[in-house]
Amino acid sequence: MGICISKVSSEIHNADSIHGHQNAVVFTHSQTNHKHEASLSLYSREGAKCLNQDSAIIYQGFGSGDGVFGGVFDGHGPNGHVVSEFVRNRLPLLLLSQKESVDKVNRVDFNDEGVYESFRDKTIDSVTTTDLVDEDSRKWKEAITSSFKVLDKEIKLLQNFDFSCSGTTAVVTIRKGEDLIIANLGDSRAILGTRTENNEIKAVQLTTDLKPSIPSEADRIRSCNGRVLALKNEPHIERVWLPMEDAPGLAMSRSFGDFLLKDHGVISVPDVWDVLSNDEVASIVLEAKSEEEAARGVVEGAMGAWKRKFPSAKVDDCTALSPPWESAYPSFHHRRSTAPITSTTAMETVLSTLSTPTWNQTYQPRLRTSLSDASLCGVFDGHGPHGHVVSQQVRNRLPLLLLNQRIDRLKSVPPNFDMDLKIWNEAIESSFQKMDAELEILRKVDLSCSGTTAVVAITQGEDLIIANLGDSRAILGRIGDNNNSIESVQLSTDHKPSLTKEGDRIRSMNGRVVGLKREPESKRVWLPNEYMPGLAMSRAFGDFILKPYGVISVPDVTHRRLTPNDQFIVLATDGVWDVLSNDEVAKVAWEAKTEAAAAKAVVKAARAAWKRSTHSIKIDDCTAVCHFFHNKHLNAFV
Repeated sequence: MGICISKVSSEIHNADSIHGHQNAVVFTHSQTNHKHEASLSLYSREGAKCLNQDSAIIYQGFGSGDGVFGGVFDGHGPNGHVVSEFVRNRLPLLLLSQKESVDKVNRVDFNDEGVYESFRDKTIDSVTTTDLVDEDSRKWKEAITSSFKVLDKEIKLLQNFDFSCSGTTAVVTIRKGEDLIIANLGDSRAILGTRTENNEIKAVQLTTDLKPSIPSEADRIRSCNGRVLALKNEPHIERVWLPMEDAPGLAMSRSFGDFLLKDHGVISVPDVWDVLSNDEVASIVLEAKSEEEAARGVVEGAMGAWKRKFPSAKVDDCTALSPPWESAYPSFHHRRSTAPITSTTAMETVLSTLSTPTWNQTYQPRLRTSLSDASLCGVFDGHGPHGHVVSQQVRNRLPLLLLNQRIDRLKSVPPNFDMDLKIWNEAIESSFQKMDAELEILRKVDLSCSGTTAVVAITQGEDLIIANLGDSRAILGRIGDNNNSIESVQLSTDHKPSLTKEGDRIRSMNGRVVGLKREPESKRVWLPNEYMPGLAMSRAFGDFILKPYGVISVPDVTHRRLTPNDQFIVLATDGVWDVLSNDEVAKVAWEAKTEAAAAKAVVKAARAAWKRSTHSIKIDDCTAVCHFFHNKHLNAFV
């Protein structure tokens, strides 16, 4: 697989074969600054082992508008494809989460004496830009190190798969402005193509192939009682073996997975970088006429080199990722930029979002794969002592988890309208269940009485799919038949224990549904013999103390075929719906001066309603996302 990136376009330029894309994901945040967008291409070829275990990802808008994350993951062993896909889908947002945590712990602030907290011996005037860059690099290194450790533990906890002799490499690049950060695990490789004074391309190797033949790696393995030996028919390839067994014989010293050797060393399989030199790869990329030709050229060059250099060996899967900073191909500058959302009806789409502080989270990414093009937005309302942790975790993890579930199902199904909706339903239900299972194994945070709602909207062409869990809500704003006024259509059901079906399920599992004396109309869920925790909804992520008693994480999924009269959707937390009706919210959003201001107008109206309410003790958190299918105010968007 090959991926090439430059600054021009975020389109995927198709290769001749679907095999070029099936193991790769392109993820573009909706707020990506088009000025910094990178063009890219990808290509993949399986080796002689039937199953391609390579995975790759490009994430544009990573962490900020100009950030780009790229990663290549080479799986090995019986379940290597599972590990590489899991790492591909999980690592980017885990990195962002860890970086955010590191930033909070290590804030660069001035103290009362005018000295940077992070630079104890320097005053404001003496801190240089280099100091700040070095500090940010240190934070990234800390975040990357912790992310890799956490992810390896998560892989070990995955059920239904044996990863004792299966794993994956990982080579990752993070570009933030003019800074490039490289992280490598195993024997995949990253190189930089740079021009010399003679305008020739020169390859600079950015990573070290972590193999047991490296003295420091071998010393560590042997100190842990692992053995480093080569096979007689491969004397040039050192491998890692158990102390007393001639197994498994793995050819790298670091990787995700491979838990049989984690007490003794680590593993790998030869790949493209073993048979093409750095200069050969850089030359292929420079001489290619297009991004897709560059990616394909690297892979096909590697395949040919395999056959020449190792004629008796099985050709390995080939994966590459190549991000040139300036396009070498002038014609690329004239390609049309992709719209915020690709739609079969060419509808122009505008999103706006606003959240009041604390635990409400919103999500507005662009999800792109070679097999589908859709947009997703969501609102997540946390509750309980660690509700902010749950809502952030779900916001960060659910989109890629959902995308992965959909891709897995699309691989074996031909394009079909009815089947496509069925696949979406299955992917949503499966991803929600997996998300809840992942939350349950978080070790550092007690989520027994903490959780979050989730209301998610997916638009694909003229299809609108709503998934709801808890008491956040989605409505549709549409022009009435008289074409004079906007009317609302509720798209989701508030999952409250007062609903007969919900209450019956909870009671059938020995949970109790009772209202407090001061608010008897608001039913809550309690443990069988204790007045706790008093959850005000019947479905949620988290809240594991109530999961045995009828609180579930199964979403309601609904579908609507959009019509020309359908104008927008609003997703909002219960802080909005507790004080404003559906029609009021639709009217406020529709009458906003611009679509971009609609969400702010909704939240502002809700907060004003809370303040007017004589019985309210506090103002609840209010979060709204407004997704317009047509641009009503063309002058508001340049």
